[in-house]
Amino acid sequence: VIFKVGFKDPADQVLGKLFLQEFADARKNIRGVPAVKYFIADAEFPTPPGLNGVPGVEPVESGGYVSFVLFKNHIDKKVANRTISIIQTFRNYFHYHIKCAKAYMHNRMRWRVSNLLKILNRARTP
Repeated sequence: VIFKVGFKDPADQVLGKLFLQEFADARKNIRGVPAVKYFIADAEFPTPPGLNGVPGVEPVESGGYVSFVLFKNHIDKKVANRTISIIQTFRNYFHYHIKCAKAYMHNRMRWRVSNLLKILNRARTP
């Protein structure tokens, strides 16, 4: 399963790349999860090697592709519906977590600036 992932905001590009790298690295610590690969599109390689020449595949301007390799245990009759549901909602899950990460960082920056302003106000001489 391959998803095209594109971002308009450069900050989203960085967060998305970090999130997908961590997502791919999580396979090392968790057993039974699908293999995840992230391909960053650039001028030399606009699409992953597996999609070269496939009709209808357009290169991503800023972003890349995420691929999931599903194994037999992921498409077994007992878990097939759950796997399909999770794969279908991955894009929303991914973008939700990018937005949450940005909101968390903005909140932490506001908190930090507020504390620095308090320190500056205490340092004023009367």
